[in-house]
Amino acid sequence: MNHKTSSVNKSEDPRDPSPSLKAIALAAIFAVLFSIQTNAYPLHSGKYAFWPEMPEAAQVLTDMKGKNDLDTAARQYAALVLLIVLVTVSADGSGQNPWPPRERELSYAYSHALPHVRGHSNEMMAESLQLRADDSFVQPLLNRYFSEAAQREIKPMISDFEARAQRGVNEANAERKSEAARVGMTASQLETYNTYARIYLAFFLLFSVLWVVRILRAFKPIRTTADDPPQFEGPWKNLKIHWFSGYVRGAATRSDTTVVHSVRVVGNQVQGGTTSTTNVINTFRLVNRRNQREQNFELRNWDIQLWDDQLVSVAWAIRKGRTNGPYFIVVNHTTGQYFLENSVVRKIVKRPSLFWSLSFVICIVIPPVWLLGIFWEILISVQSKRFIRSGVQPLVKALNQNAAV
Repeated sequence: MNHKTSSVNKSEDPRDPSPSLKAIALAAIFAVLFSIQTNAYPLHSGKYAFWPEMPEAAQVLTDMKGKNDLDTAARQYAALVLLIVLVTVSADGSGQNPWPPRERELSYAYSHALPHVRGHSNEMMAESLQLRADDSFVQPLLNRYFSEAAQREIKPMISDFEARAQRGVNEANAERKSEAARVGMTASQLETYNTYARIYLAFFLLFSVLWVVRILRAFKPIRTTADDPPQFEGPWKNLKIHWFSGYVRGAATRSDTTVVHSVRVVGNQVQGGTTSTTNVINTFRLVNRRNQREQNFELRNWDIQLWDDQLVSVAWAIRKGRTNGPYFIVVNHTTGQYFLENSVVRKIVKRPSLFWSLSFVICIVIPPVWLLGIFWEILISVQSKRFIRSGVQPLVKALNQNAAV
C-alpha cells in the first residue's frame, strides 16, 4: 500500500531522548547500515522506487501502538530503526551522494523521533531487538507503507536486517545464560529474580517518597486557634473540635481489673501463668446552668480528680466524615488546671488512616524504610509534647472565656 508523503518539519520535537543513548543507538544503526550497503544491497544507478513511499516520522509514531507505554516505545523504536536503514541508502548504492533532500530530512526526523523510556531503556531496547528479528512484525510494517514493487526492491536488505537482529537476540540470550550460570541459576530463574528485585526497588522508592513527604509534614507544629469556635490549624483542619462546659455532678472513680489465665503443655510438663490489667475509670455528668443541658462522660485511665460543683469543660476531636471522636482535653476552670491524654494526642498528631496503616505493614518487609518510620515517630513524639506544652494554650483560653460567660 502506498503512503502519501508531505514535507518534514525539522523543528518538530516529538520526543525527549537521552543524548548519550541516542548517540550509541545511531552509531550502531550506521554500523549496520554500512555493512548492509557494502554487502547486501544491489547497486543502483538512480532513485529507488521505495523512496517516495517513505512515511513521515510522526505517522510512524501514531501507527505503532502497543499494549502499554513500554511496548509502544519498543515498536516505535524498531520501526524507526528499519526506516533509518532504508532511507539512508544513497542513490548509487555505495554510500555516496547524491542523496535527495527529502530523504536527508526524513533521516533526521526518524533519528530525532527515536523514543526513550526513562528508567526502562534496557527493557525497551531488548524488546525492540526481538521485534526487528520477528517477521510477523517486520512484514506488516512493510505492507503498511510500501507497495509490492518497493518491497521487491528492498527484500535483500530486509532479509539481512532481520538476520542481523536475530544474531543480536541470540547473543543477548547467550549472555543472559552466562550471567545466570555465574550465580548458579537458570536464565528463567535469573529473570524471575531480577523481576522481583525491580518490584522490590519500586516499592522501596515509592514508600520512601511517601514517608519523606509525611516526615516533612511532621515538622509543622500542631496548634489550636482561639477563634469561636476554636479549631486546629494547618493539616489538622479536617479535625473539628467539639466541647461541653458545665458543673460536675455525680463524680465517681472505679477500677476494672481483667485477669487472664494461660496454660500450655511443653513436653510432659504443664506450664501456666496469670496476667492482669487494671483500668481506672472516671465517670461524671456536666450540667450547663445557662441552657439546662447536661451530658455524661467516662474517661479511661486519665488519672484526674474532679469534685461536684467544679466548673469543667471537656473537648473532643471528630474527623471530617465521622460522627464521633476521642476526648483529648479536660479543663478544670475552678482549679485552673487542664489535663490531656497523651495517647489520644499522639493519635491526633499522627493523623492515622487506613492507607498509612497498610503502608506501615508493607514497610515491615522493606527494612531501609524503617529508618524513615523511626525518624517520623521521633518527630511525632516531639510534636505531641510541644502541643501539650504550648499548642493547646489557645484552646484552653477559648474554653476559659466560654465557661466564664
